Amino acid sequence: MKKKLLIFIPAYNVENLILNVLNDIPVKKLNSYEAEILLINDCSNDGTLKKVLEFKKKNKIKVSVLTNKTNLGYGAVQKLAYFYAIKNNFDFVVMLHGDGQYDPKVLLNLIKPIEKKEADAVFGGRMHSYLKAFKGKMPFHRLLGNIFVTKIQNFLLNADINEYHTGYRAYSVNALKLLPFHLNSNYYHFDTEIIIQLLFSKLVIKEIPIETIYGIEKSYLNVIRYGLNVLNTTFLAKLQKFGIFYERKFDIERHQKGKVEYSNKKKFTSSHSKTIKLIEPNSKILDLSLSHKFFKKELEEKKCKIYPIDIHSILNELTYQNLINSDLEKYNLPISEEVFDTVIILNELQRFNEPEAFIEVLSKWLEKSPKAEIIVSTTNISFFMIRLMLLLGFYNHGTKGVLDLSHKRNYTFSSLKKLFEQSGAFKIKKLIGIPAPFPLAIKNKIISKSLLFINNLLIKIFRGFFSYEILAIIEPKKTIENLFNSAEKK
Repeated sequence: MKKKLLIFIPAYNVENLILNVLNDIPVKKLNSYEAEILLINDCSNDGTLKKVLEFKKKNKIKVSVLTNKTNLGYGAVQKLAYFYAIKNNFDFVVMLHGDGQYDPKVLLNLIKPIEKKEADAVFGGRMHSYLKAFKGKMPFHRLLGNIFVTKIQNFLLNADINEYHTGYRAYSVNALKLLPFHLNSNYYHFDTEIIIQLLFSKLVIKEIPIETIYGIEKSYLNVIRYGLNVLNTTFLAKLQKFGIFYERKFDIERHQKGKVEYSNKKKFTSSHSKTIKLIEPNSKILDLSLSHKFFKKELEEKKCKIYPIDIHSILNELTYQNLINSDLEKYNLPISEEVFDTVIILNELQRFNEPEAFIEVLSKWLEKSPKAEIIVSTTNISFFMIRLMLLLGFYNHGTKGVLDLSHKRNYTFSSLKKLFEQSGAFKIKKLIGIPAPFPLAIKNKIISKSLLFINNLLIKIFRGFFSYEILAIIEPKKTIENLFNSAEKK
């Protein structure tokens, strides 16, 4: 059965060039595919549509034409084309501009790596040789801008892409189904946004060198506006990795899986690594958080006995003999005869509607464990980046981190201390500032380690301002009932 190939041509006021592009498509070489040309006329006010309809009558290849009633923009036209490709069950889609900037004769070169399952997207790159790009009449200011912006994007996105700004692209339609491209801009930086989505999805991008062709075509691109949009979009996507800003279009995990997988932070200074060090060997541990998923192995090596409470139904993949079923959102803890040495509540407190009610239940549940040490972590809402955002008028939830979408309460060092102490059942032994998880967002080990080192130094100077997370070590106090029962009666 032949694979279905869609050749998509965005066209706006290209009456003098469109027939050259259409006639240069290697139709005879497309016999091994069920090929179709989709031309989207973005409300041209010249003879573009007339020329395309003439071509359609004279050629055997299937040609579909969509004409927008108003000019929707370069990004919007791509959305329509990719929607068309998905709806009509195509296997591949190639974008070929209607202004003659890209050679249709090399179209098949872009499809082959996808067909061989070597890539999910293939770009025709003009920047494999700066000299050839210049000889191909790429304007000098565009050449410099392309080089400069691409280098910044690669640095921010931990990528190695030769050119982000080519318009000659092929996509696997199955890959497009995984991307929320419908949320992208209608402007030209749609191209950058879909690359970021591909990178965040860990899909494979391959580049193939192509010749640079600049001729009589008229450009409608405002280079300065485009460059600023590209840099702004890339920077915000990077900050989203830190959990600082949130753009739904870059929330790939939630789009694909319906949830976010939280990262293991035990290999660097974090609430995870600190907790592992704090737990004594042979401890009996009540785990009321997600932490068992990350350092179950380390705790078992310490010969600890773990009693995890399944509060998110995530433990199906793990085996525990001591699994306790409960619903902490209803503040329901089953009665236990066990005496615990340690209770772990890592990054869970901020998800409760009424943490005060939970702490009250916890205090009663730990009456048989009066010497238990409670380790609690939560993000710090007074972290300097959040303060800076507020100063600039931003308050934007994120996929993870301080402004995680699932957080219902936020804490500072003082508010976390007050939460436990006002219950009358607990006292704070120690509060520790935790730096931002730079290694999760910055793959360069030297840079991430340097930032961790600096962050730790700043925490010693101003803990509340520079701590990304708060780690609290808490112990139960004797309740009134305990004191009453222990009082000497005469």
